[in-house]
Amino acid sequence: MTTDLTSWTGSPGVQRRASFVKFATDEAHVEAREPEGDLIPPTVDAAALRDHLSDLGKDFGLELKILTGRRRYRDSTDFHFDHRQTWCDVRLFSGNRSYNVSVRDGTDDVVLLPNLLAGMAQELLTQRERRSLPVYRIPHSSTVVLRPNLAGILVHELIGHLLEETDPKHVGPKGFSVEAQGPPGRAFDDFGEPVQHLFLVKDGVVSRRDRRERGRGFAQAGWHQGPPIVRFTDLTVSSCTSSGAMPQDEFVVCHRSRGAELVGQRALVSVDDAELVRDGVTVGRLRPFLFTVDAEGLTETMVALLGNSVPGRAGMCVKAGQSLPTRVTSPSIVLNRVALYEIA
Repeated sequence: MTTDLTSWTGSPGVQRRASFVKFATDEAHVEAREPEGDLIPPTVDAAALRDHLSDLGKDFGLELKILTGRRRYRDSTDFHFDHRQTWCDVRLFSGNRSYNVSVRDGTDDVVLLPNLLAGMAQELLTQRERRSLPVYRIPHSSTVVLRPNLAGILVHELIGHLLEETDPKHVGPKGFSVEAQGPPGRAFDDFGEPVQHLFLVKDGVVSRRDRRERGRGFAQAGWHQGPPIVRFTDLTVSSCTSSGAMPQDEFVVCHRSRGAELVGQRALVSVDDAELVRDGVTVGRLRPFLFTVDAEGLTETMVALLGNSVPGRAGMCVKAGQSLPTRVTSPSIVLNRVALYEIA
């Protein structure tokens, strides 16, 4: 197998977008681009999806995008392969602006949409309940518990993106391990390298492979957006290393993020759904805020991993102008002495 792919081409791509703004009243609007050749996005059964959202009543909206694409590759020896992919991007949100709650997820299998929506609906209801809590002033600093979805966002930024670009020796404390999986459902990455599994971090120590060697089997190209680059988009924080207990006294539990970004070796995370807990009792919710975590200081800042690793909500990550689905499986992560900054 040669790994010197000298050319790649991408079909223009096909997208089917459906926006069910008042799903419960059967109002729907569907747009579809003309398919190219046999690139036809799968269809969905609107009635079947609606059945899984009955608990939400009429006060919600659903946005669904289904993307289908294909890339063909050929190297200097005329070895070639063809890769097709489908991605369903789903956003479920409250129709009542006073709630301002939403859940976003995705899947590469249309068959899984009904079960995915059922879980999203329950999460949306839970968000609504938290919106009824009294609002408390954001503490200047606090112990922070990141629930698995938000913990996964931090890991994606501070481990995934950091190790795509740099070669630190340590990230996180002993007992913290992160495994990367190459592009799921594929035998080769977008440079023709066999897909692999690799511990990027093992007990806080970064893989001894240099950045070039570490990236073999992880090259991916976005949706018809140029040549492949190394992307650690599918990560798992090992559940066997989970340790520690829920903090006592006062702490903040973070459920949902507005977004995150890696700047240098520091992750900036925006939170818009968080609870303030005192002596084990939730006393209220907090306004949106921002916190930062430095890779070098993560060894001392991360003080516990709680529970088993569970899959977080999938999202789309944009890097170098290329967007790709990302998924992280993680337990809850406890960070100590974190400065919190209110978002105006």
